[in-house]
Amino acid sequence: MTRLLVLVLACGALLISTEAQEDYHTLSNLVKSGVRLAISAANEDSNYHMNFISVPLNKEVTSNFITLRIYLKPTTCAKSSVVDHRDECPFENSKPHINCVVCSKFTGDTFKNPFVDCKPIELVDQNYREKYCRVYLPGGNGVNTFGLVEPGVNLTE
Repeated sequence: MTRLLVLVLACGALLISTEAQEDYHTLSNLVKSGVRLAISAANEDSNYHMNFISVPLNKEVTSNFITLRIYLKPTTCAKSSVVDHRDECPFENSKPHINCVVCSKFTGDTFKNPFVDCKPIELVDQNYREKYCRVYLPGGNGVNTFGLVEPGVNLTE
């Protein structure tokens, strides 16, 4: 009975981690590019490879500017030069997730001079992110003006 319980728990943990990883493969190419930028930045401060968990639905996209919130989590795989999501790397569940913001102008699937900030949730500085992540808002007389990310949007969620 104990062996069966252990087997069921192990299978459940595997399903949960692969469920999150499967979502990566359904992302648009632009969002995948943002995830790769986030993984690259987060890997700089880690001994382990970071893997994609999610992109919350509150991303902002205009015709040529995007702000993405991306959640990553350390895995059991050693850090390497691979800056992509790695299906073969299970999450290290004892470590907290990393909260990232990627914002940039873009053309097609290519970011132009992106701002990338990845930190554990407790170290996120919303004012710093708002300073760098700006979106085009329609201005008066047909001129675009810059504005901060939508008021009230919490970048740390």
